[in-house]
Amino acid sequence: MHYISYWDGKNDIVFLGDSRIRQLYFAFVNMLSHETIPSAKRHSDIQYTDKKLKLKVEFLWHPIMNESMYDVYQSWLRLTASHRPIVVITGSATWSIKESNASYEALQYYKDPVVEHKLGQNRSMITNTCVDKYNTAAASVLAYSSAEIWKSSQRVAKGHLSSSPDGLHAGKDVQMLLNMYCNAQMNFDDGTCCNTREAVTTVQIITAVVFILSMLLSAVFVLWRCLIHGLNSSRSLSQHQAQLQYCQGTSPANKSDNGCREIVTSLGKLGIIMAYFFLCDSGECCLRGKCCLSGECCLSGKCCLSGKYCLSGKCCLSGKCCLSGKCCLSGKCCLSGKCCLRGKCCLSGKYCLGGKCCLSGECCLSGKCCLRGKCCLSGKCCLGGKCCLSGECCLRGKCCLGGECCLGGECCLSGECCLSGERCLSGKCCLSGECCLSGECCLSGECCLSGECCLSGECCLSGECCLSGECCLSGECCLSGECCLCRTYFFMKENKYYTHTNFFLPFLYLMILGIFFMEHTKQTCVLHRDQTDEWKGWMQLVILIYHLTGASQMLTIYMQIRVLVSAYLLLSGYGHFYYFWTTGDYSLYRFCQVMFRMNFLVIVLCFVMNRPYNFYYFVPLVSFWFLLIYVTMAIWPHITADSSDVNRLHYLILVLKIVLLVTVTTLLYTSVVFFEKVFLSFPIKALFVTSDDSIHQWRFQWQIDRYSVIYGMVFASCLQIAKRYKVFDDCERHQLFSNGVTTLLGVLAAGGILCYFILTSLCQNKNECLDIHPYISFLPIVSYIVLRNLLTWLRTRYSTFFAWFGRISLELFVTQYHVWLVADTHGVLVLVPSYPVMNAIVTSFIFVCTAHELHQITVVLTRYAVPRDWKCLLRNIMCFTAILLPIAITNGVLGF
Repeated sequence: MHYISYWDGKNDIVFLGDSRIRQLYFAFVNMLSHETIPSAKRHSDIQYTDKKLKLKVEFLWHPIMNESMYDVYQSWLRLTASHRPIVVITGSATWSIKESNASYEALQYYKDPVVEHKLGQNRSMITNTCVDKYNTAAASVLAYSSAEIWKSSQRVAKGHLSSSPDGLHAGKDVQMLLNMYCNAQMNFDDGTCCNTREAVTTVQIITAVVFILSMLLSAVFVLWRCLIHGLNSSRSLSQHQAQLQYCQGTSPANKSDNGCREIVTSLGKLGIIMAYFFLCDSGECCLRGKCCLSGECCLSGKCCLSGKYCLSGKCCLSGKCCLSGKCCLSGKCCLSGKCCLRGKCCLSGKYCLGGKCCLSGECCLSGKCCLRGKCCLSGKCCLGGKCCLSGECCLRGKCCLGGECCLGGECCLSGECCLSGERCLSGKCCLSGECCLSGECCLSGECCLSGECCLSGECCLSGECCLSGECCLSGECCLSGECCLCRTYFFMKENKYYTHTNFFLPFLYLMILGIFFMEHTKQTCVLHRDQTDEWKGWMQLVILIYHLTGASQMLTIYMQIRVLVSAYLLLSGYGHFYYFWTTGDYSLYRFCQVMFRMNFLVIVLCFVMNRPYNFYYFVPLVSFWFLLIYVTMAIWPHITADSSDVNRLHYLILVLKIVLLVTVTTLLYTSVVFFEKVFLSFPIKALFVTSDDSIHQWRFQWQIDRYSVIYGMVFASCLQIAKRYKVFDDCERHQLFSNGVTTLLGVLAAGGILCYFILTSLCQNKNECLDIHPYISFLPIVSYIVLRNLLTWLRTRYSTFFAWFGRISLELFVTQYHVWLVADTHGVLVLVPSYPVMNAIVTSFIFVCTAHELHQITVVLTRYAVPRDWKCLLRNIMCFTAILLPIAITNGVLGF
């Protein structure tokens, strides 16, 4: 609520109804207030306000749904939308039942059950049967309205009935009510599904239309080619070959047609992939209850730390559930998976199934501990009753004619006992021979373990029945009476769960697999293309394992992953500097080509998934640093390898350029005002802020690796200068240095990696590590480069397995957000429930195939979007501007 008030929102909430709603009002207000709110006069209106929260909570006393309540709603409808209450909680039925003497003249919303034997004489007509009938009638009337029925309150109330003083007023779990109201307003950084579904934007609709048209045109092209190919079957060979050239686009006359077909086909493929993205990561909410990330609902409305629930509806203190579905009061589970009723596990004594430790008594077959009584043949302990011929124990010493005992010690009116040993309250037996604990018989003759009968006659695996008569796939029923799978529109999701085995086992498997694919390469230079692709590939795979397993909670692993991200940026700085140094190509074509290939997929995802540009933080990061490198190298004079040979002064100018870049970077880091002036200035502000208009995330990601790209530029310049002056020669397949120098460099490189590991291990917390990381991150990276290239047999070999992944590393990094991970990377996509290993294999296969196809599509579209002809390039730039400008203005990016 602080968040809502901060953004000039208001928290105007109204509780309207009877004494039960009044009780809910006080529970709600007391949770928000720092002080206990005293009870007010009964049967009167109450109001609570908090100026800091811009909060106003009212209770309006309207115990019966009549004209008075109708007038209240009409008065709200006459107000403007900004002056109406944000949330209205209404409930009234008990007074209607009482006043109408349980007739069918009253109607109201879902009400909680009551404890009938605790009700006073004046409330004796308020039975659970009447409440259920009134709830069913209310649900049928409101089924097609916009009103939401809070069905979960009925489930919650059942857990508090024993503490009800009068049988009518039970405890309330207002936390679910707060979740229902607040979660939709907050930007949670977890995988919870308890949130409202995002509304589809106009940009998403337009993007979908474009993709649908592209898919239809692609289908037309395919059918047309097949039709032409079929007609050519009766022609001569020469005519057929000419026509085949035409269809394949190899004919000179058909170059433009082929280009159009290739663009449309690529967009059609992209549309299919984006549709899968949208289905995988478009969240559905659990409005009336809280869902566990495992896709199951706790009966208490809470989730265990492990993300799974206990069948009893409670979580162990350790966050794990016992095998039996129950948790010991001590917070630990017995080895057998069960606990004693008093909350301790039996260590020295014998454990009875009944939940007691039998230290000196006898355990009957039923598992109960018989200290003073006798065990009947059936295995039950008879403390004060008699054992019937069937071996049952009658508590009242009365057996049925058939030699069996009814549960209550009485026989059915027919003189027989139900086959289950229970007697229905009606005096009859169910067709199946068993009665529900409630005294009723299910239509199907089946009773749930909880003693209830499902409306459909089907019981859930947990022994309970959903209000709708449906059981969730997990065997549980959600608090709302609906199956809550905590899913996206079509697919489920679950929380991450870190263990050392989950992280290191796939890590070792992939490393071993990569070694098996080692092959020779024709390239011999230091950091050649095959080697950098391999490096990017294994780093990307490690980062993916890190994200999948949630290993960020381990500080040591977190810092090693930070080194891998820094290495990516160092390679980026190295690659761009090397290109400009060797080619001197500072053309607009080169600039647009690099920017398009890096940003095309991200921009499409921003349109499809309705995410801000900075959500995919790595792409804005590499794009920003490429822009700085381009400006630094492009400003006069242009410095290249050839110009430096002609004029040695260019080396000094290069040093001054790099020093200037370091100075600007340091100023951006040390001065928050300067940083915000640059990145919050018009019109680039929208590129760096999150959805809540904050630049904190961008500053955090930027400052961690603020010198990594510069390290790459410095390393590239030093490497090229050393090669130019024959410090070493990597053009041939021989060792770079003498044996002594090689050994010395190898020891120093190993020491550099070890030094970084020791320094980060000595950190007390993550902030301390991140403070020193920018200044020492080059140590393990340069050390790895030295070790990887010192020996000839290492430098001239590479892993084709890792290199393949390295070529699509950018697509892998971006697409993981939606088709491998979900909930903004805080959850894991589930396509194969209950089989985590199989699910990881299936989702990973689809994920990698999708990333590879997106890479191919990007390569194809780059050729047409960024042509070499400067006139066509300017034309395309104007077209892109015409498309993006209206979108930017509509979404407030440009405030014209």
